Amino acid sequence: MVDLMAVANKGYYVQGSGGSTSIKRLLLPSLRFSPLLRDLYSSPTYTGSNFTDFTWWQPEPEPESGWQDGSGWVRVRDPYNVLTQADAGGAGGGGGTVADGGAAVAAYQALQSGSLSPQQREVVQSGLLRYCELDTLAMVMIVQAWQGFLARE
Repeated sequence: MVDLMAVANKGYYVQGSGGSTSIKRLLLPSLRFSPLLRDLYSSPTYTGSNFTDFTWWQPEPEPESGWQDGSGWVRVRDPYNVLTQADAGGAGGGGGTVADGGAAVAAYQALQSGSLSPQQREVVQSGLLRYCELDTLAMVMIVQAWQGFLARE
């Protein structure tokens, strides 16, 4: 088993990460600069335990200030925002959306409390499972980006 944070600390910097090696800070810039990730995730082909025919690489509709298309930046939506919007659009009605660590802790505590109705429990559990799957997929995506970068050299 390899600690990917240790690998990232020693050998991976991507513009837009702010020098961070956390999954959430590396994922979006890795998606921006990796043609392999764009190829793998820009069509509705991802199916996992909690997603069916899902598209993770989605173009950003509005450029953020300071972005220049000719500089290597690609406008792509943050998968954690994609998750939030997908959940708000029907997969849980937004009430079970978990898109960060704090919300994951709160969702887990709510599930442990026993105070949720069966319907609420299903929505919160679904949101937590989707968030956890994305966190795991993010690690896979980052490694895939590394592999793609190495193959181009």
